[in-house]
Amino acid sequence: MTDASGDTALHKAVRSQHLDAVKLLVKEDPEFEFPPNHAQEMPLYLAAESSFHDASINILESCKKPTYAAGPSNRTPLHAAVIQKHKDCIRSLWRWNKPLCEEPDLWSWNSLHYAVKLGLADVVSDMLAWKKSLVYLPAGSENAWTTAIHIAASEGDVNMINKLLNPCPDCRDFLNSSNQNALHVAVLNNQDKVVRFLLDSDKCDSIVDELDSDGNTSLHLLAASANHMCELINQTPLDIA
Repeated sequence: MTDASGDTALHKAVRSQHLDAVKLLVKEDPEFEFPPNHAQEMPLYLAAESSFHDASINILESCKKPTYAAGPSNRTPLHAAVIQKHKDCIRSLWRWNKPLCEEPDLWSWNSLHYAVKLGLADVVSDMLAWKKSLVYLPAGSENAWTTAIHIAASEGDVNMINKLLNPCPDCRDFLNSSNQNALHVAVLNNQDKVVRFLLDSDKCDSIVDELDSDGNTSLHLLAASANHMCELINQTPLDIA
């Protein structure tokens, strides 16, 4: 039975944070595949999104088929937990089904991409420890895509960049759809700390002179911006130009 919104009794129990009802429903019929509502939300998705961790645990442990079919915007329960920074739910979903972190949403962002953007360093470390190749997966459309290290650079998150470089040092050379490396992106987003970090790293020397799709190096972009970051490399805009 569902209501006008397509919610089952389990949907409603999760929404109301009614744990006893959740336990009763999943125990009563563990074989039942609770369908999504009209908004494409599964009960497990709602539990993850609202940080109802106990409900998540009960659904995962009691339902023989705790479906994780794509929800709103093609997002999984792990997407929902990461976006809301619900670490207990993230941990439980991760242990239950690690490959969930590879699933892209409507915008081709997976859970790792959101974890990088939101600064969830421990989550990112766990995901990369499981599968380093996650760092190679692009985020975005076919014509406008980026990578995890570009996301970290745009957020100004030096700690996250370290978390990515330690297990995957070659990701410093990754380019986005505009042929920009992480240094290009840091300059364009006025992220001084990231610019300083990358310029001070011997391992990143190779990216300084790389040209983007418009023929600009990161130093050209510094010159064009007339930003005080030029001081970081002891050159004036005229020197760079």
